[in-house]
Amino acid sequence: MESGSIKSKGLTSPETSQPNEAPSEKSNPNIRTMKSDIDELMKGGRMTLGQMVGPGAKDNFYKTTDNKKYLLLIGVVLVLVSVGVWIITGSGEEESPDTRPSRLSVPAPLLATEVSRTITVKHQDRLQLFRLLEDSMRESELFGTTKRIVVKIQMPDGQERFATFTDFVDFYRLSPPKNLAQFLEGPLMIFIYYGQNGSRLGLATKTSDVDRTALSMFSWEPAVALDFRQLFFGAQFGEITEGFEDRTYRNIDWRFIKSARTENLGVGYTIFPARNILVITTSKEAMEKAIDRLFETK
Repeated sequence: MESGSIKSKGLTSPETSQPNEAPSEKSNPNIRTMKSDIDELMKGGRMTLGQMVGPGAKDNFYKTTDNKKYLLLIGVVLVLVSVGVWIITGSGEEESPDTRPSRLSVPAPLLATEVSRTITVKHQDRLQLFRLLEDSMRESELFGTTKRIVVKIQMPDGQERFATFTDFVDFYRLSPPKNLAQFLEGPLMIFIYYGQNGSRLGLATKTSDVDRTALSMFSWEPAVALDFRQLFFGAQFGEITEGFEDRTYRNIDWRFIKSARTENLGVGYTIFPARNILVITTSKEAMEKAIDRLFETK
């Protein structure tokens, strides 16, 4: 073995090996590289964003911007429509008050009737009420029929309400005791009884104090027959020869002043104790029929 020299099979030293060389860019000009593209773009001057991203990306950018504009416009329109609807409908507090006449619900009758008629009269129009009541009195109905007359009063502001006992007194200029009205409450029920001797008028109203109402009616007796002459609607009452007398029908006490011409015609009144209802009629037959109907009414 010779010193100073070592020989290995199959191995080469770095100094003697030949590394693989990368292919030169100049040797194949058809291959594109990033460097070559950048060099090509830079030859024309400063590079723009459109040149860097390409024409396709540029178009997509503007399309996206346009879509955002459309969406923003739609959003603004929706907001404006919502505001308009809110202004039109309002929240209830901004609405102007309803000035239309309110619709009245007819109260339940105080006594049972077969027929009902509603009439409307202007406030303080006495002649209109007289004419409409006379028309109702002259209407043809079956014998024994009781008809209810619902009277509505139209106020100057267009609103309507039902007539009370005080309204009836004012229309016909009756002269009851001044304290009578304060014991009466609710709408007045006017009714017509069609009997053997013609049609007769009657009144019914609730009372809040039976005893004081009875005392007021008792104090009205000297003048009530004279006041009610106009409510006989053409029937001849005649002279008054006697005063009021007590009557009883179905255990209900009532007071009656009769005409000198006939036993049936006159003015009668009672207070139905079970329901605190004052009833005034213009004939004996009408009072008895009214008491019957009071028992029938639940």
